[in-house]
Amino acid sequence: TPNEHEAAILFAGQGKADILGRNQGKVIMTLGSKGVAYAEKGQVYNVPGFKVQPVDTTGAGDTFCACVLHYILLHGLQELTETDLWVMLRYANAAASIITTRKGALRVMPKPEEIKQLLDNAAL
Repeated sequence: TPNEHEAAILFAGQGKADILGRNQGKVIMTLGSKGVAYAEKGQVYNVPGFKVQPVDTTGAGDTFCACVLHYILLHGLQELTETDLWVMLRYANAAASIITTRKGALRVMPKPEEIKQLLDNAAL
């Protein structure tokens, strides 16, 4: 799960669509406030981010990855559907968005109730 800046270094000379298209099922690219992108069946998909007032982006990537791993541990990876993938990435995006509104990292990671509240109140 590289962010867009890390991906530009790791895959020098390639654009987002090329990176994701050549690495379907392997790379999920975080895009900061723009959300996250991935490729599936030859198409690039974007899961939108959430509008927040960021204070500190420290821990956003770690929070995102932690939520993805948590989802996989609860639900497994073998039977992951496109809908499951969308739900997982939207949840991880919400959590990462929340942590950017706080100073710090591990000690200020959002609780599941906070993530659910943001998801429930957000318009797609």
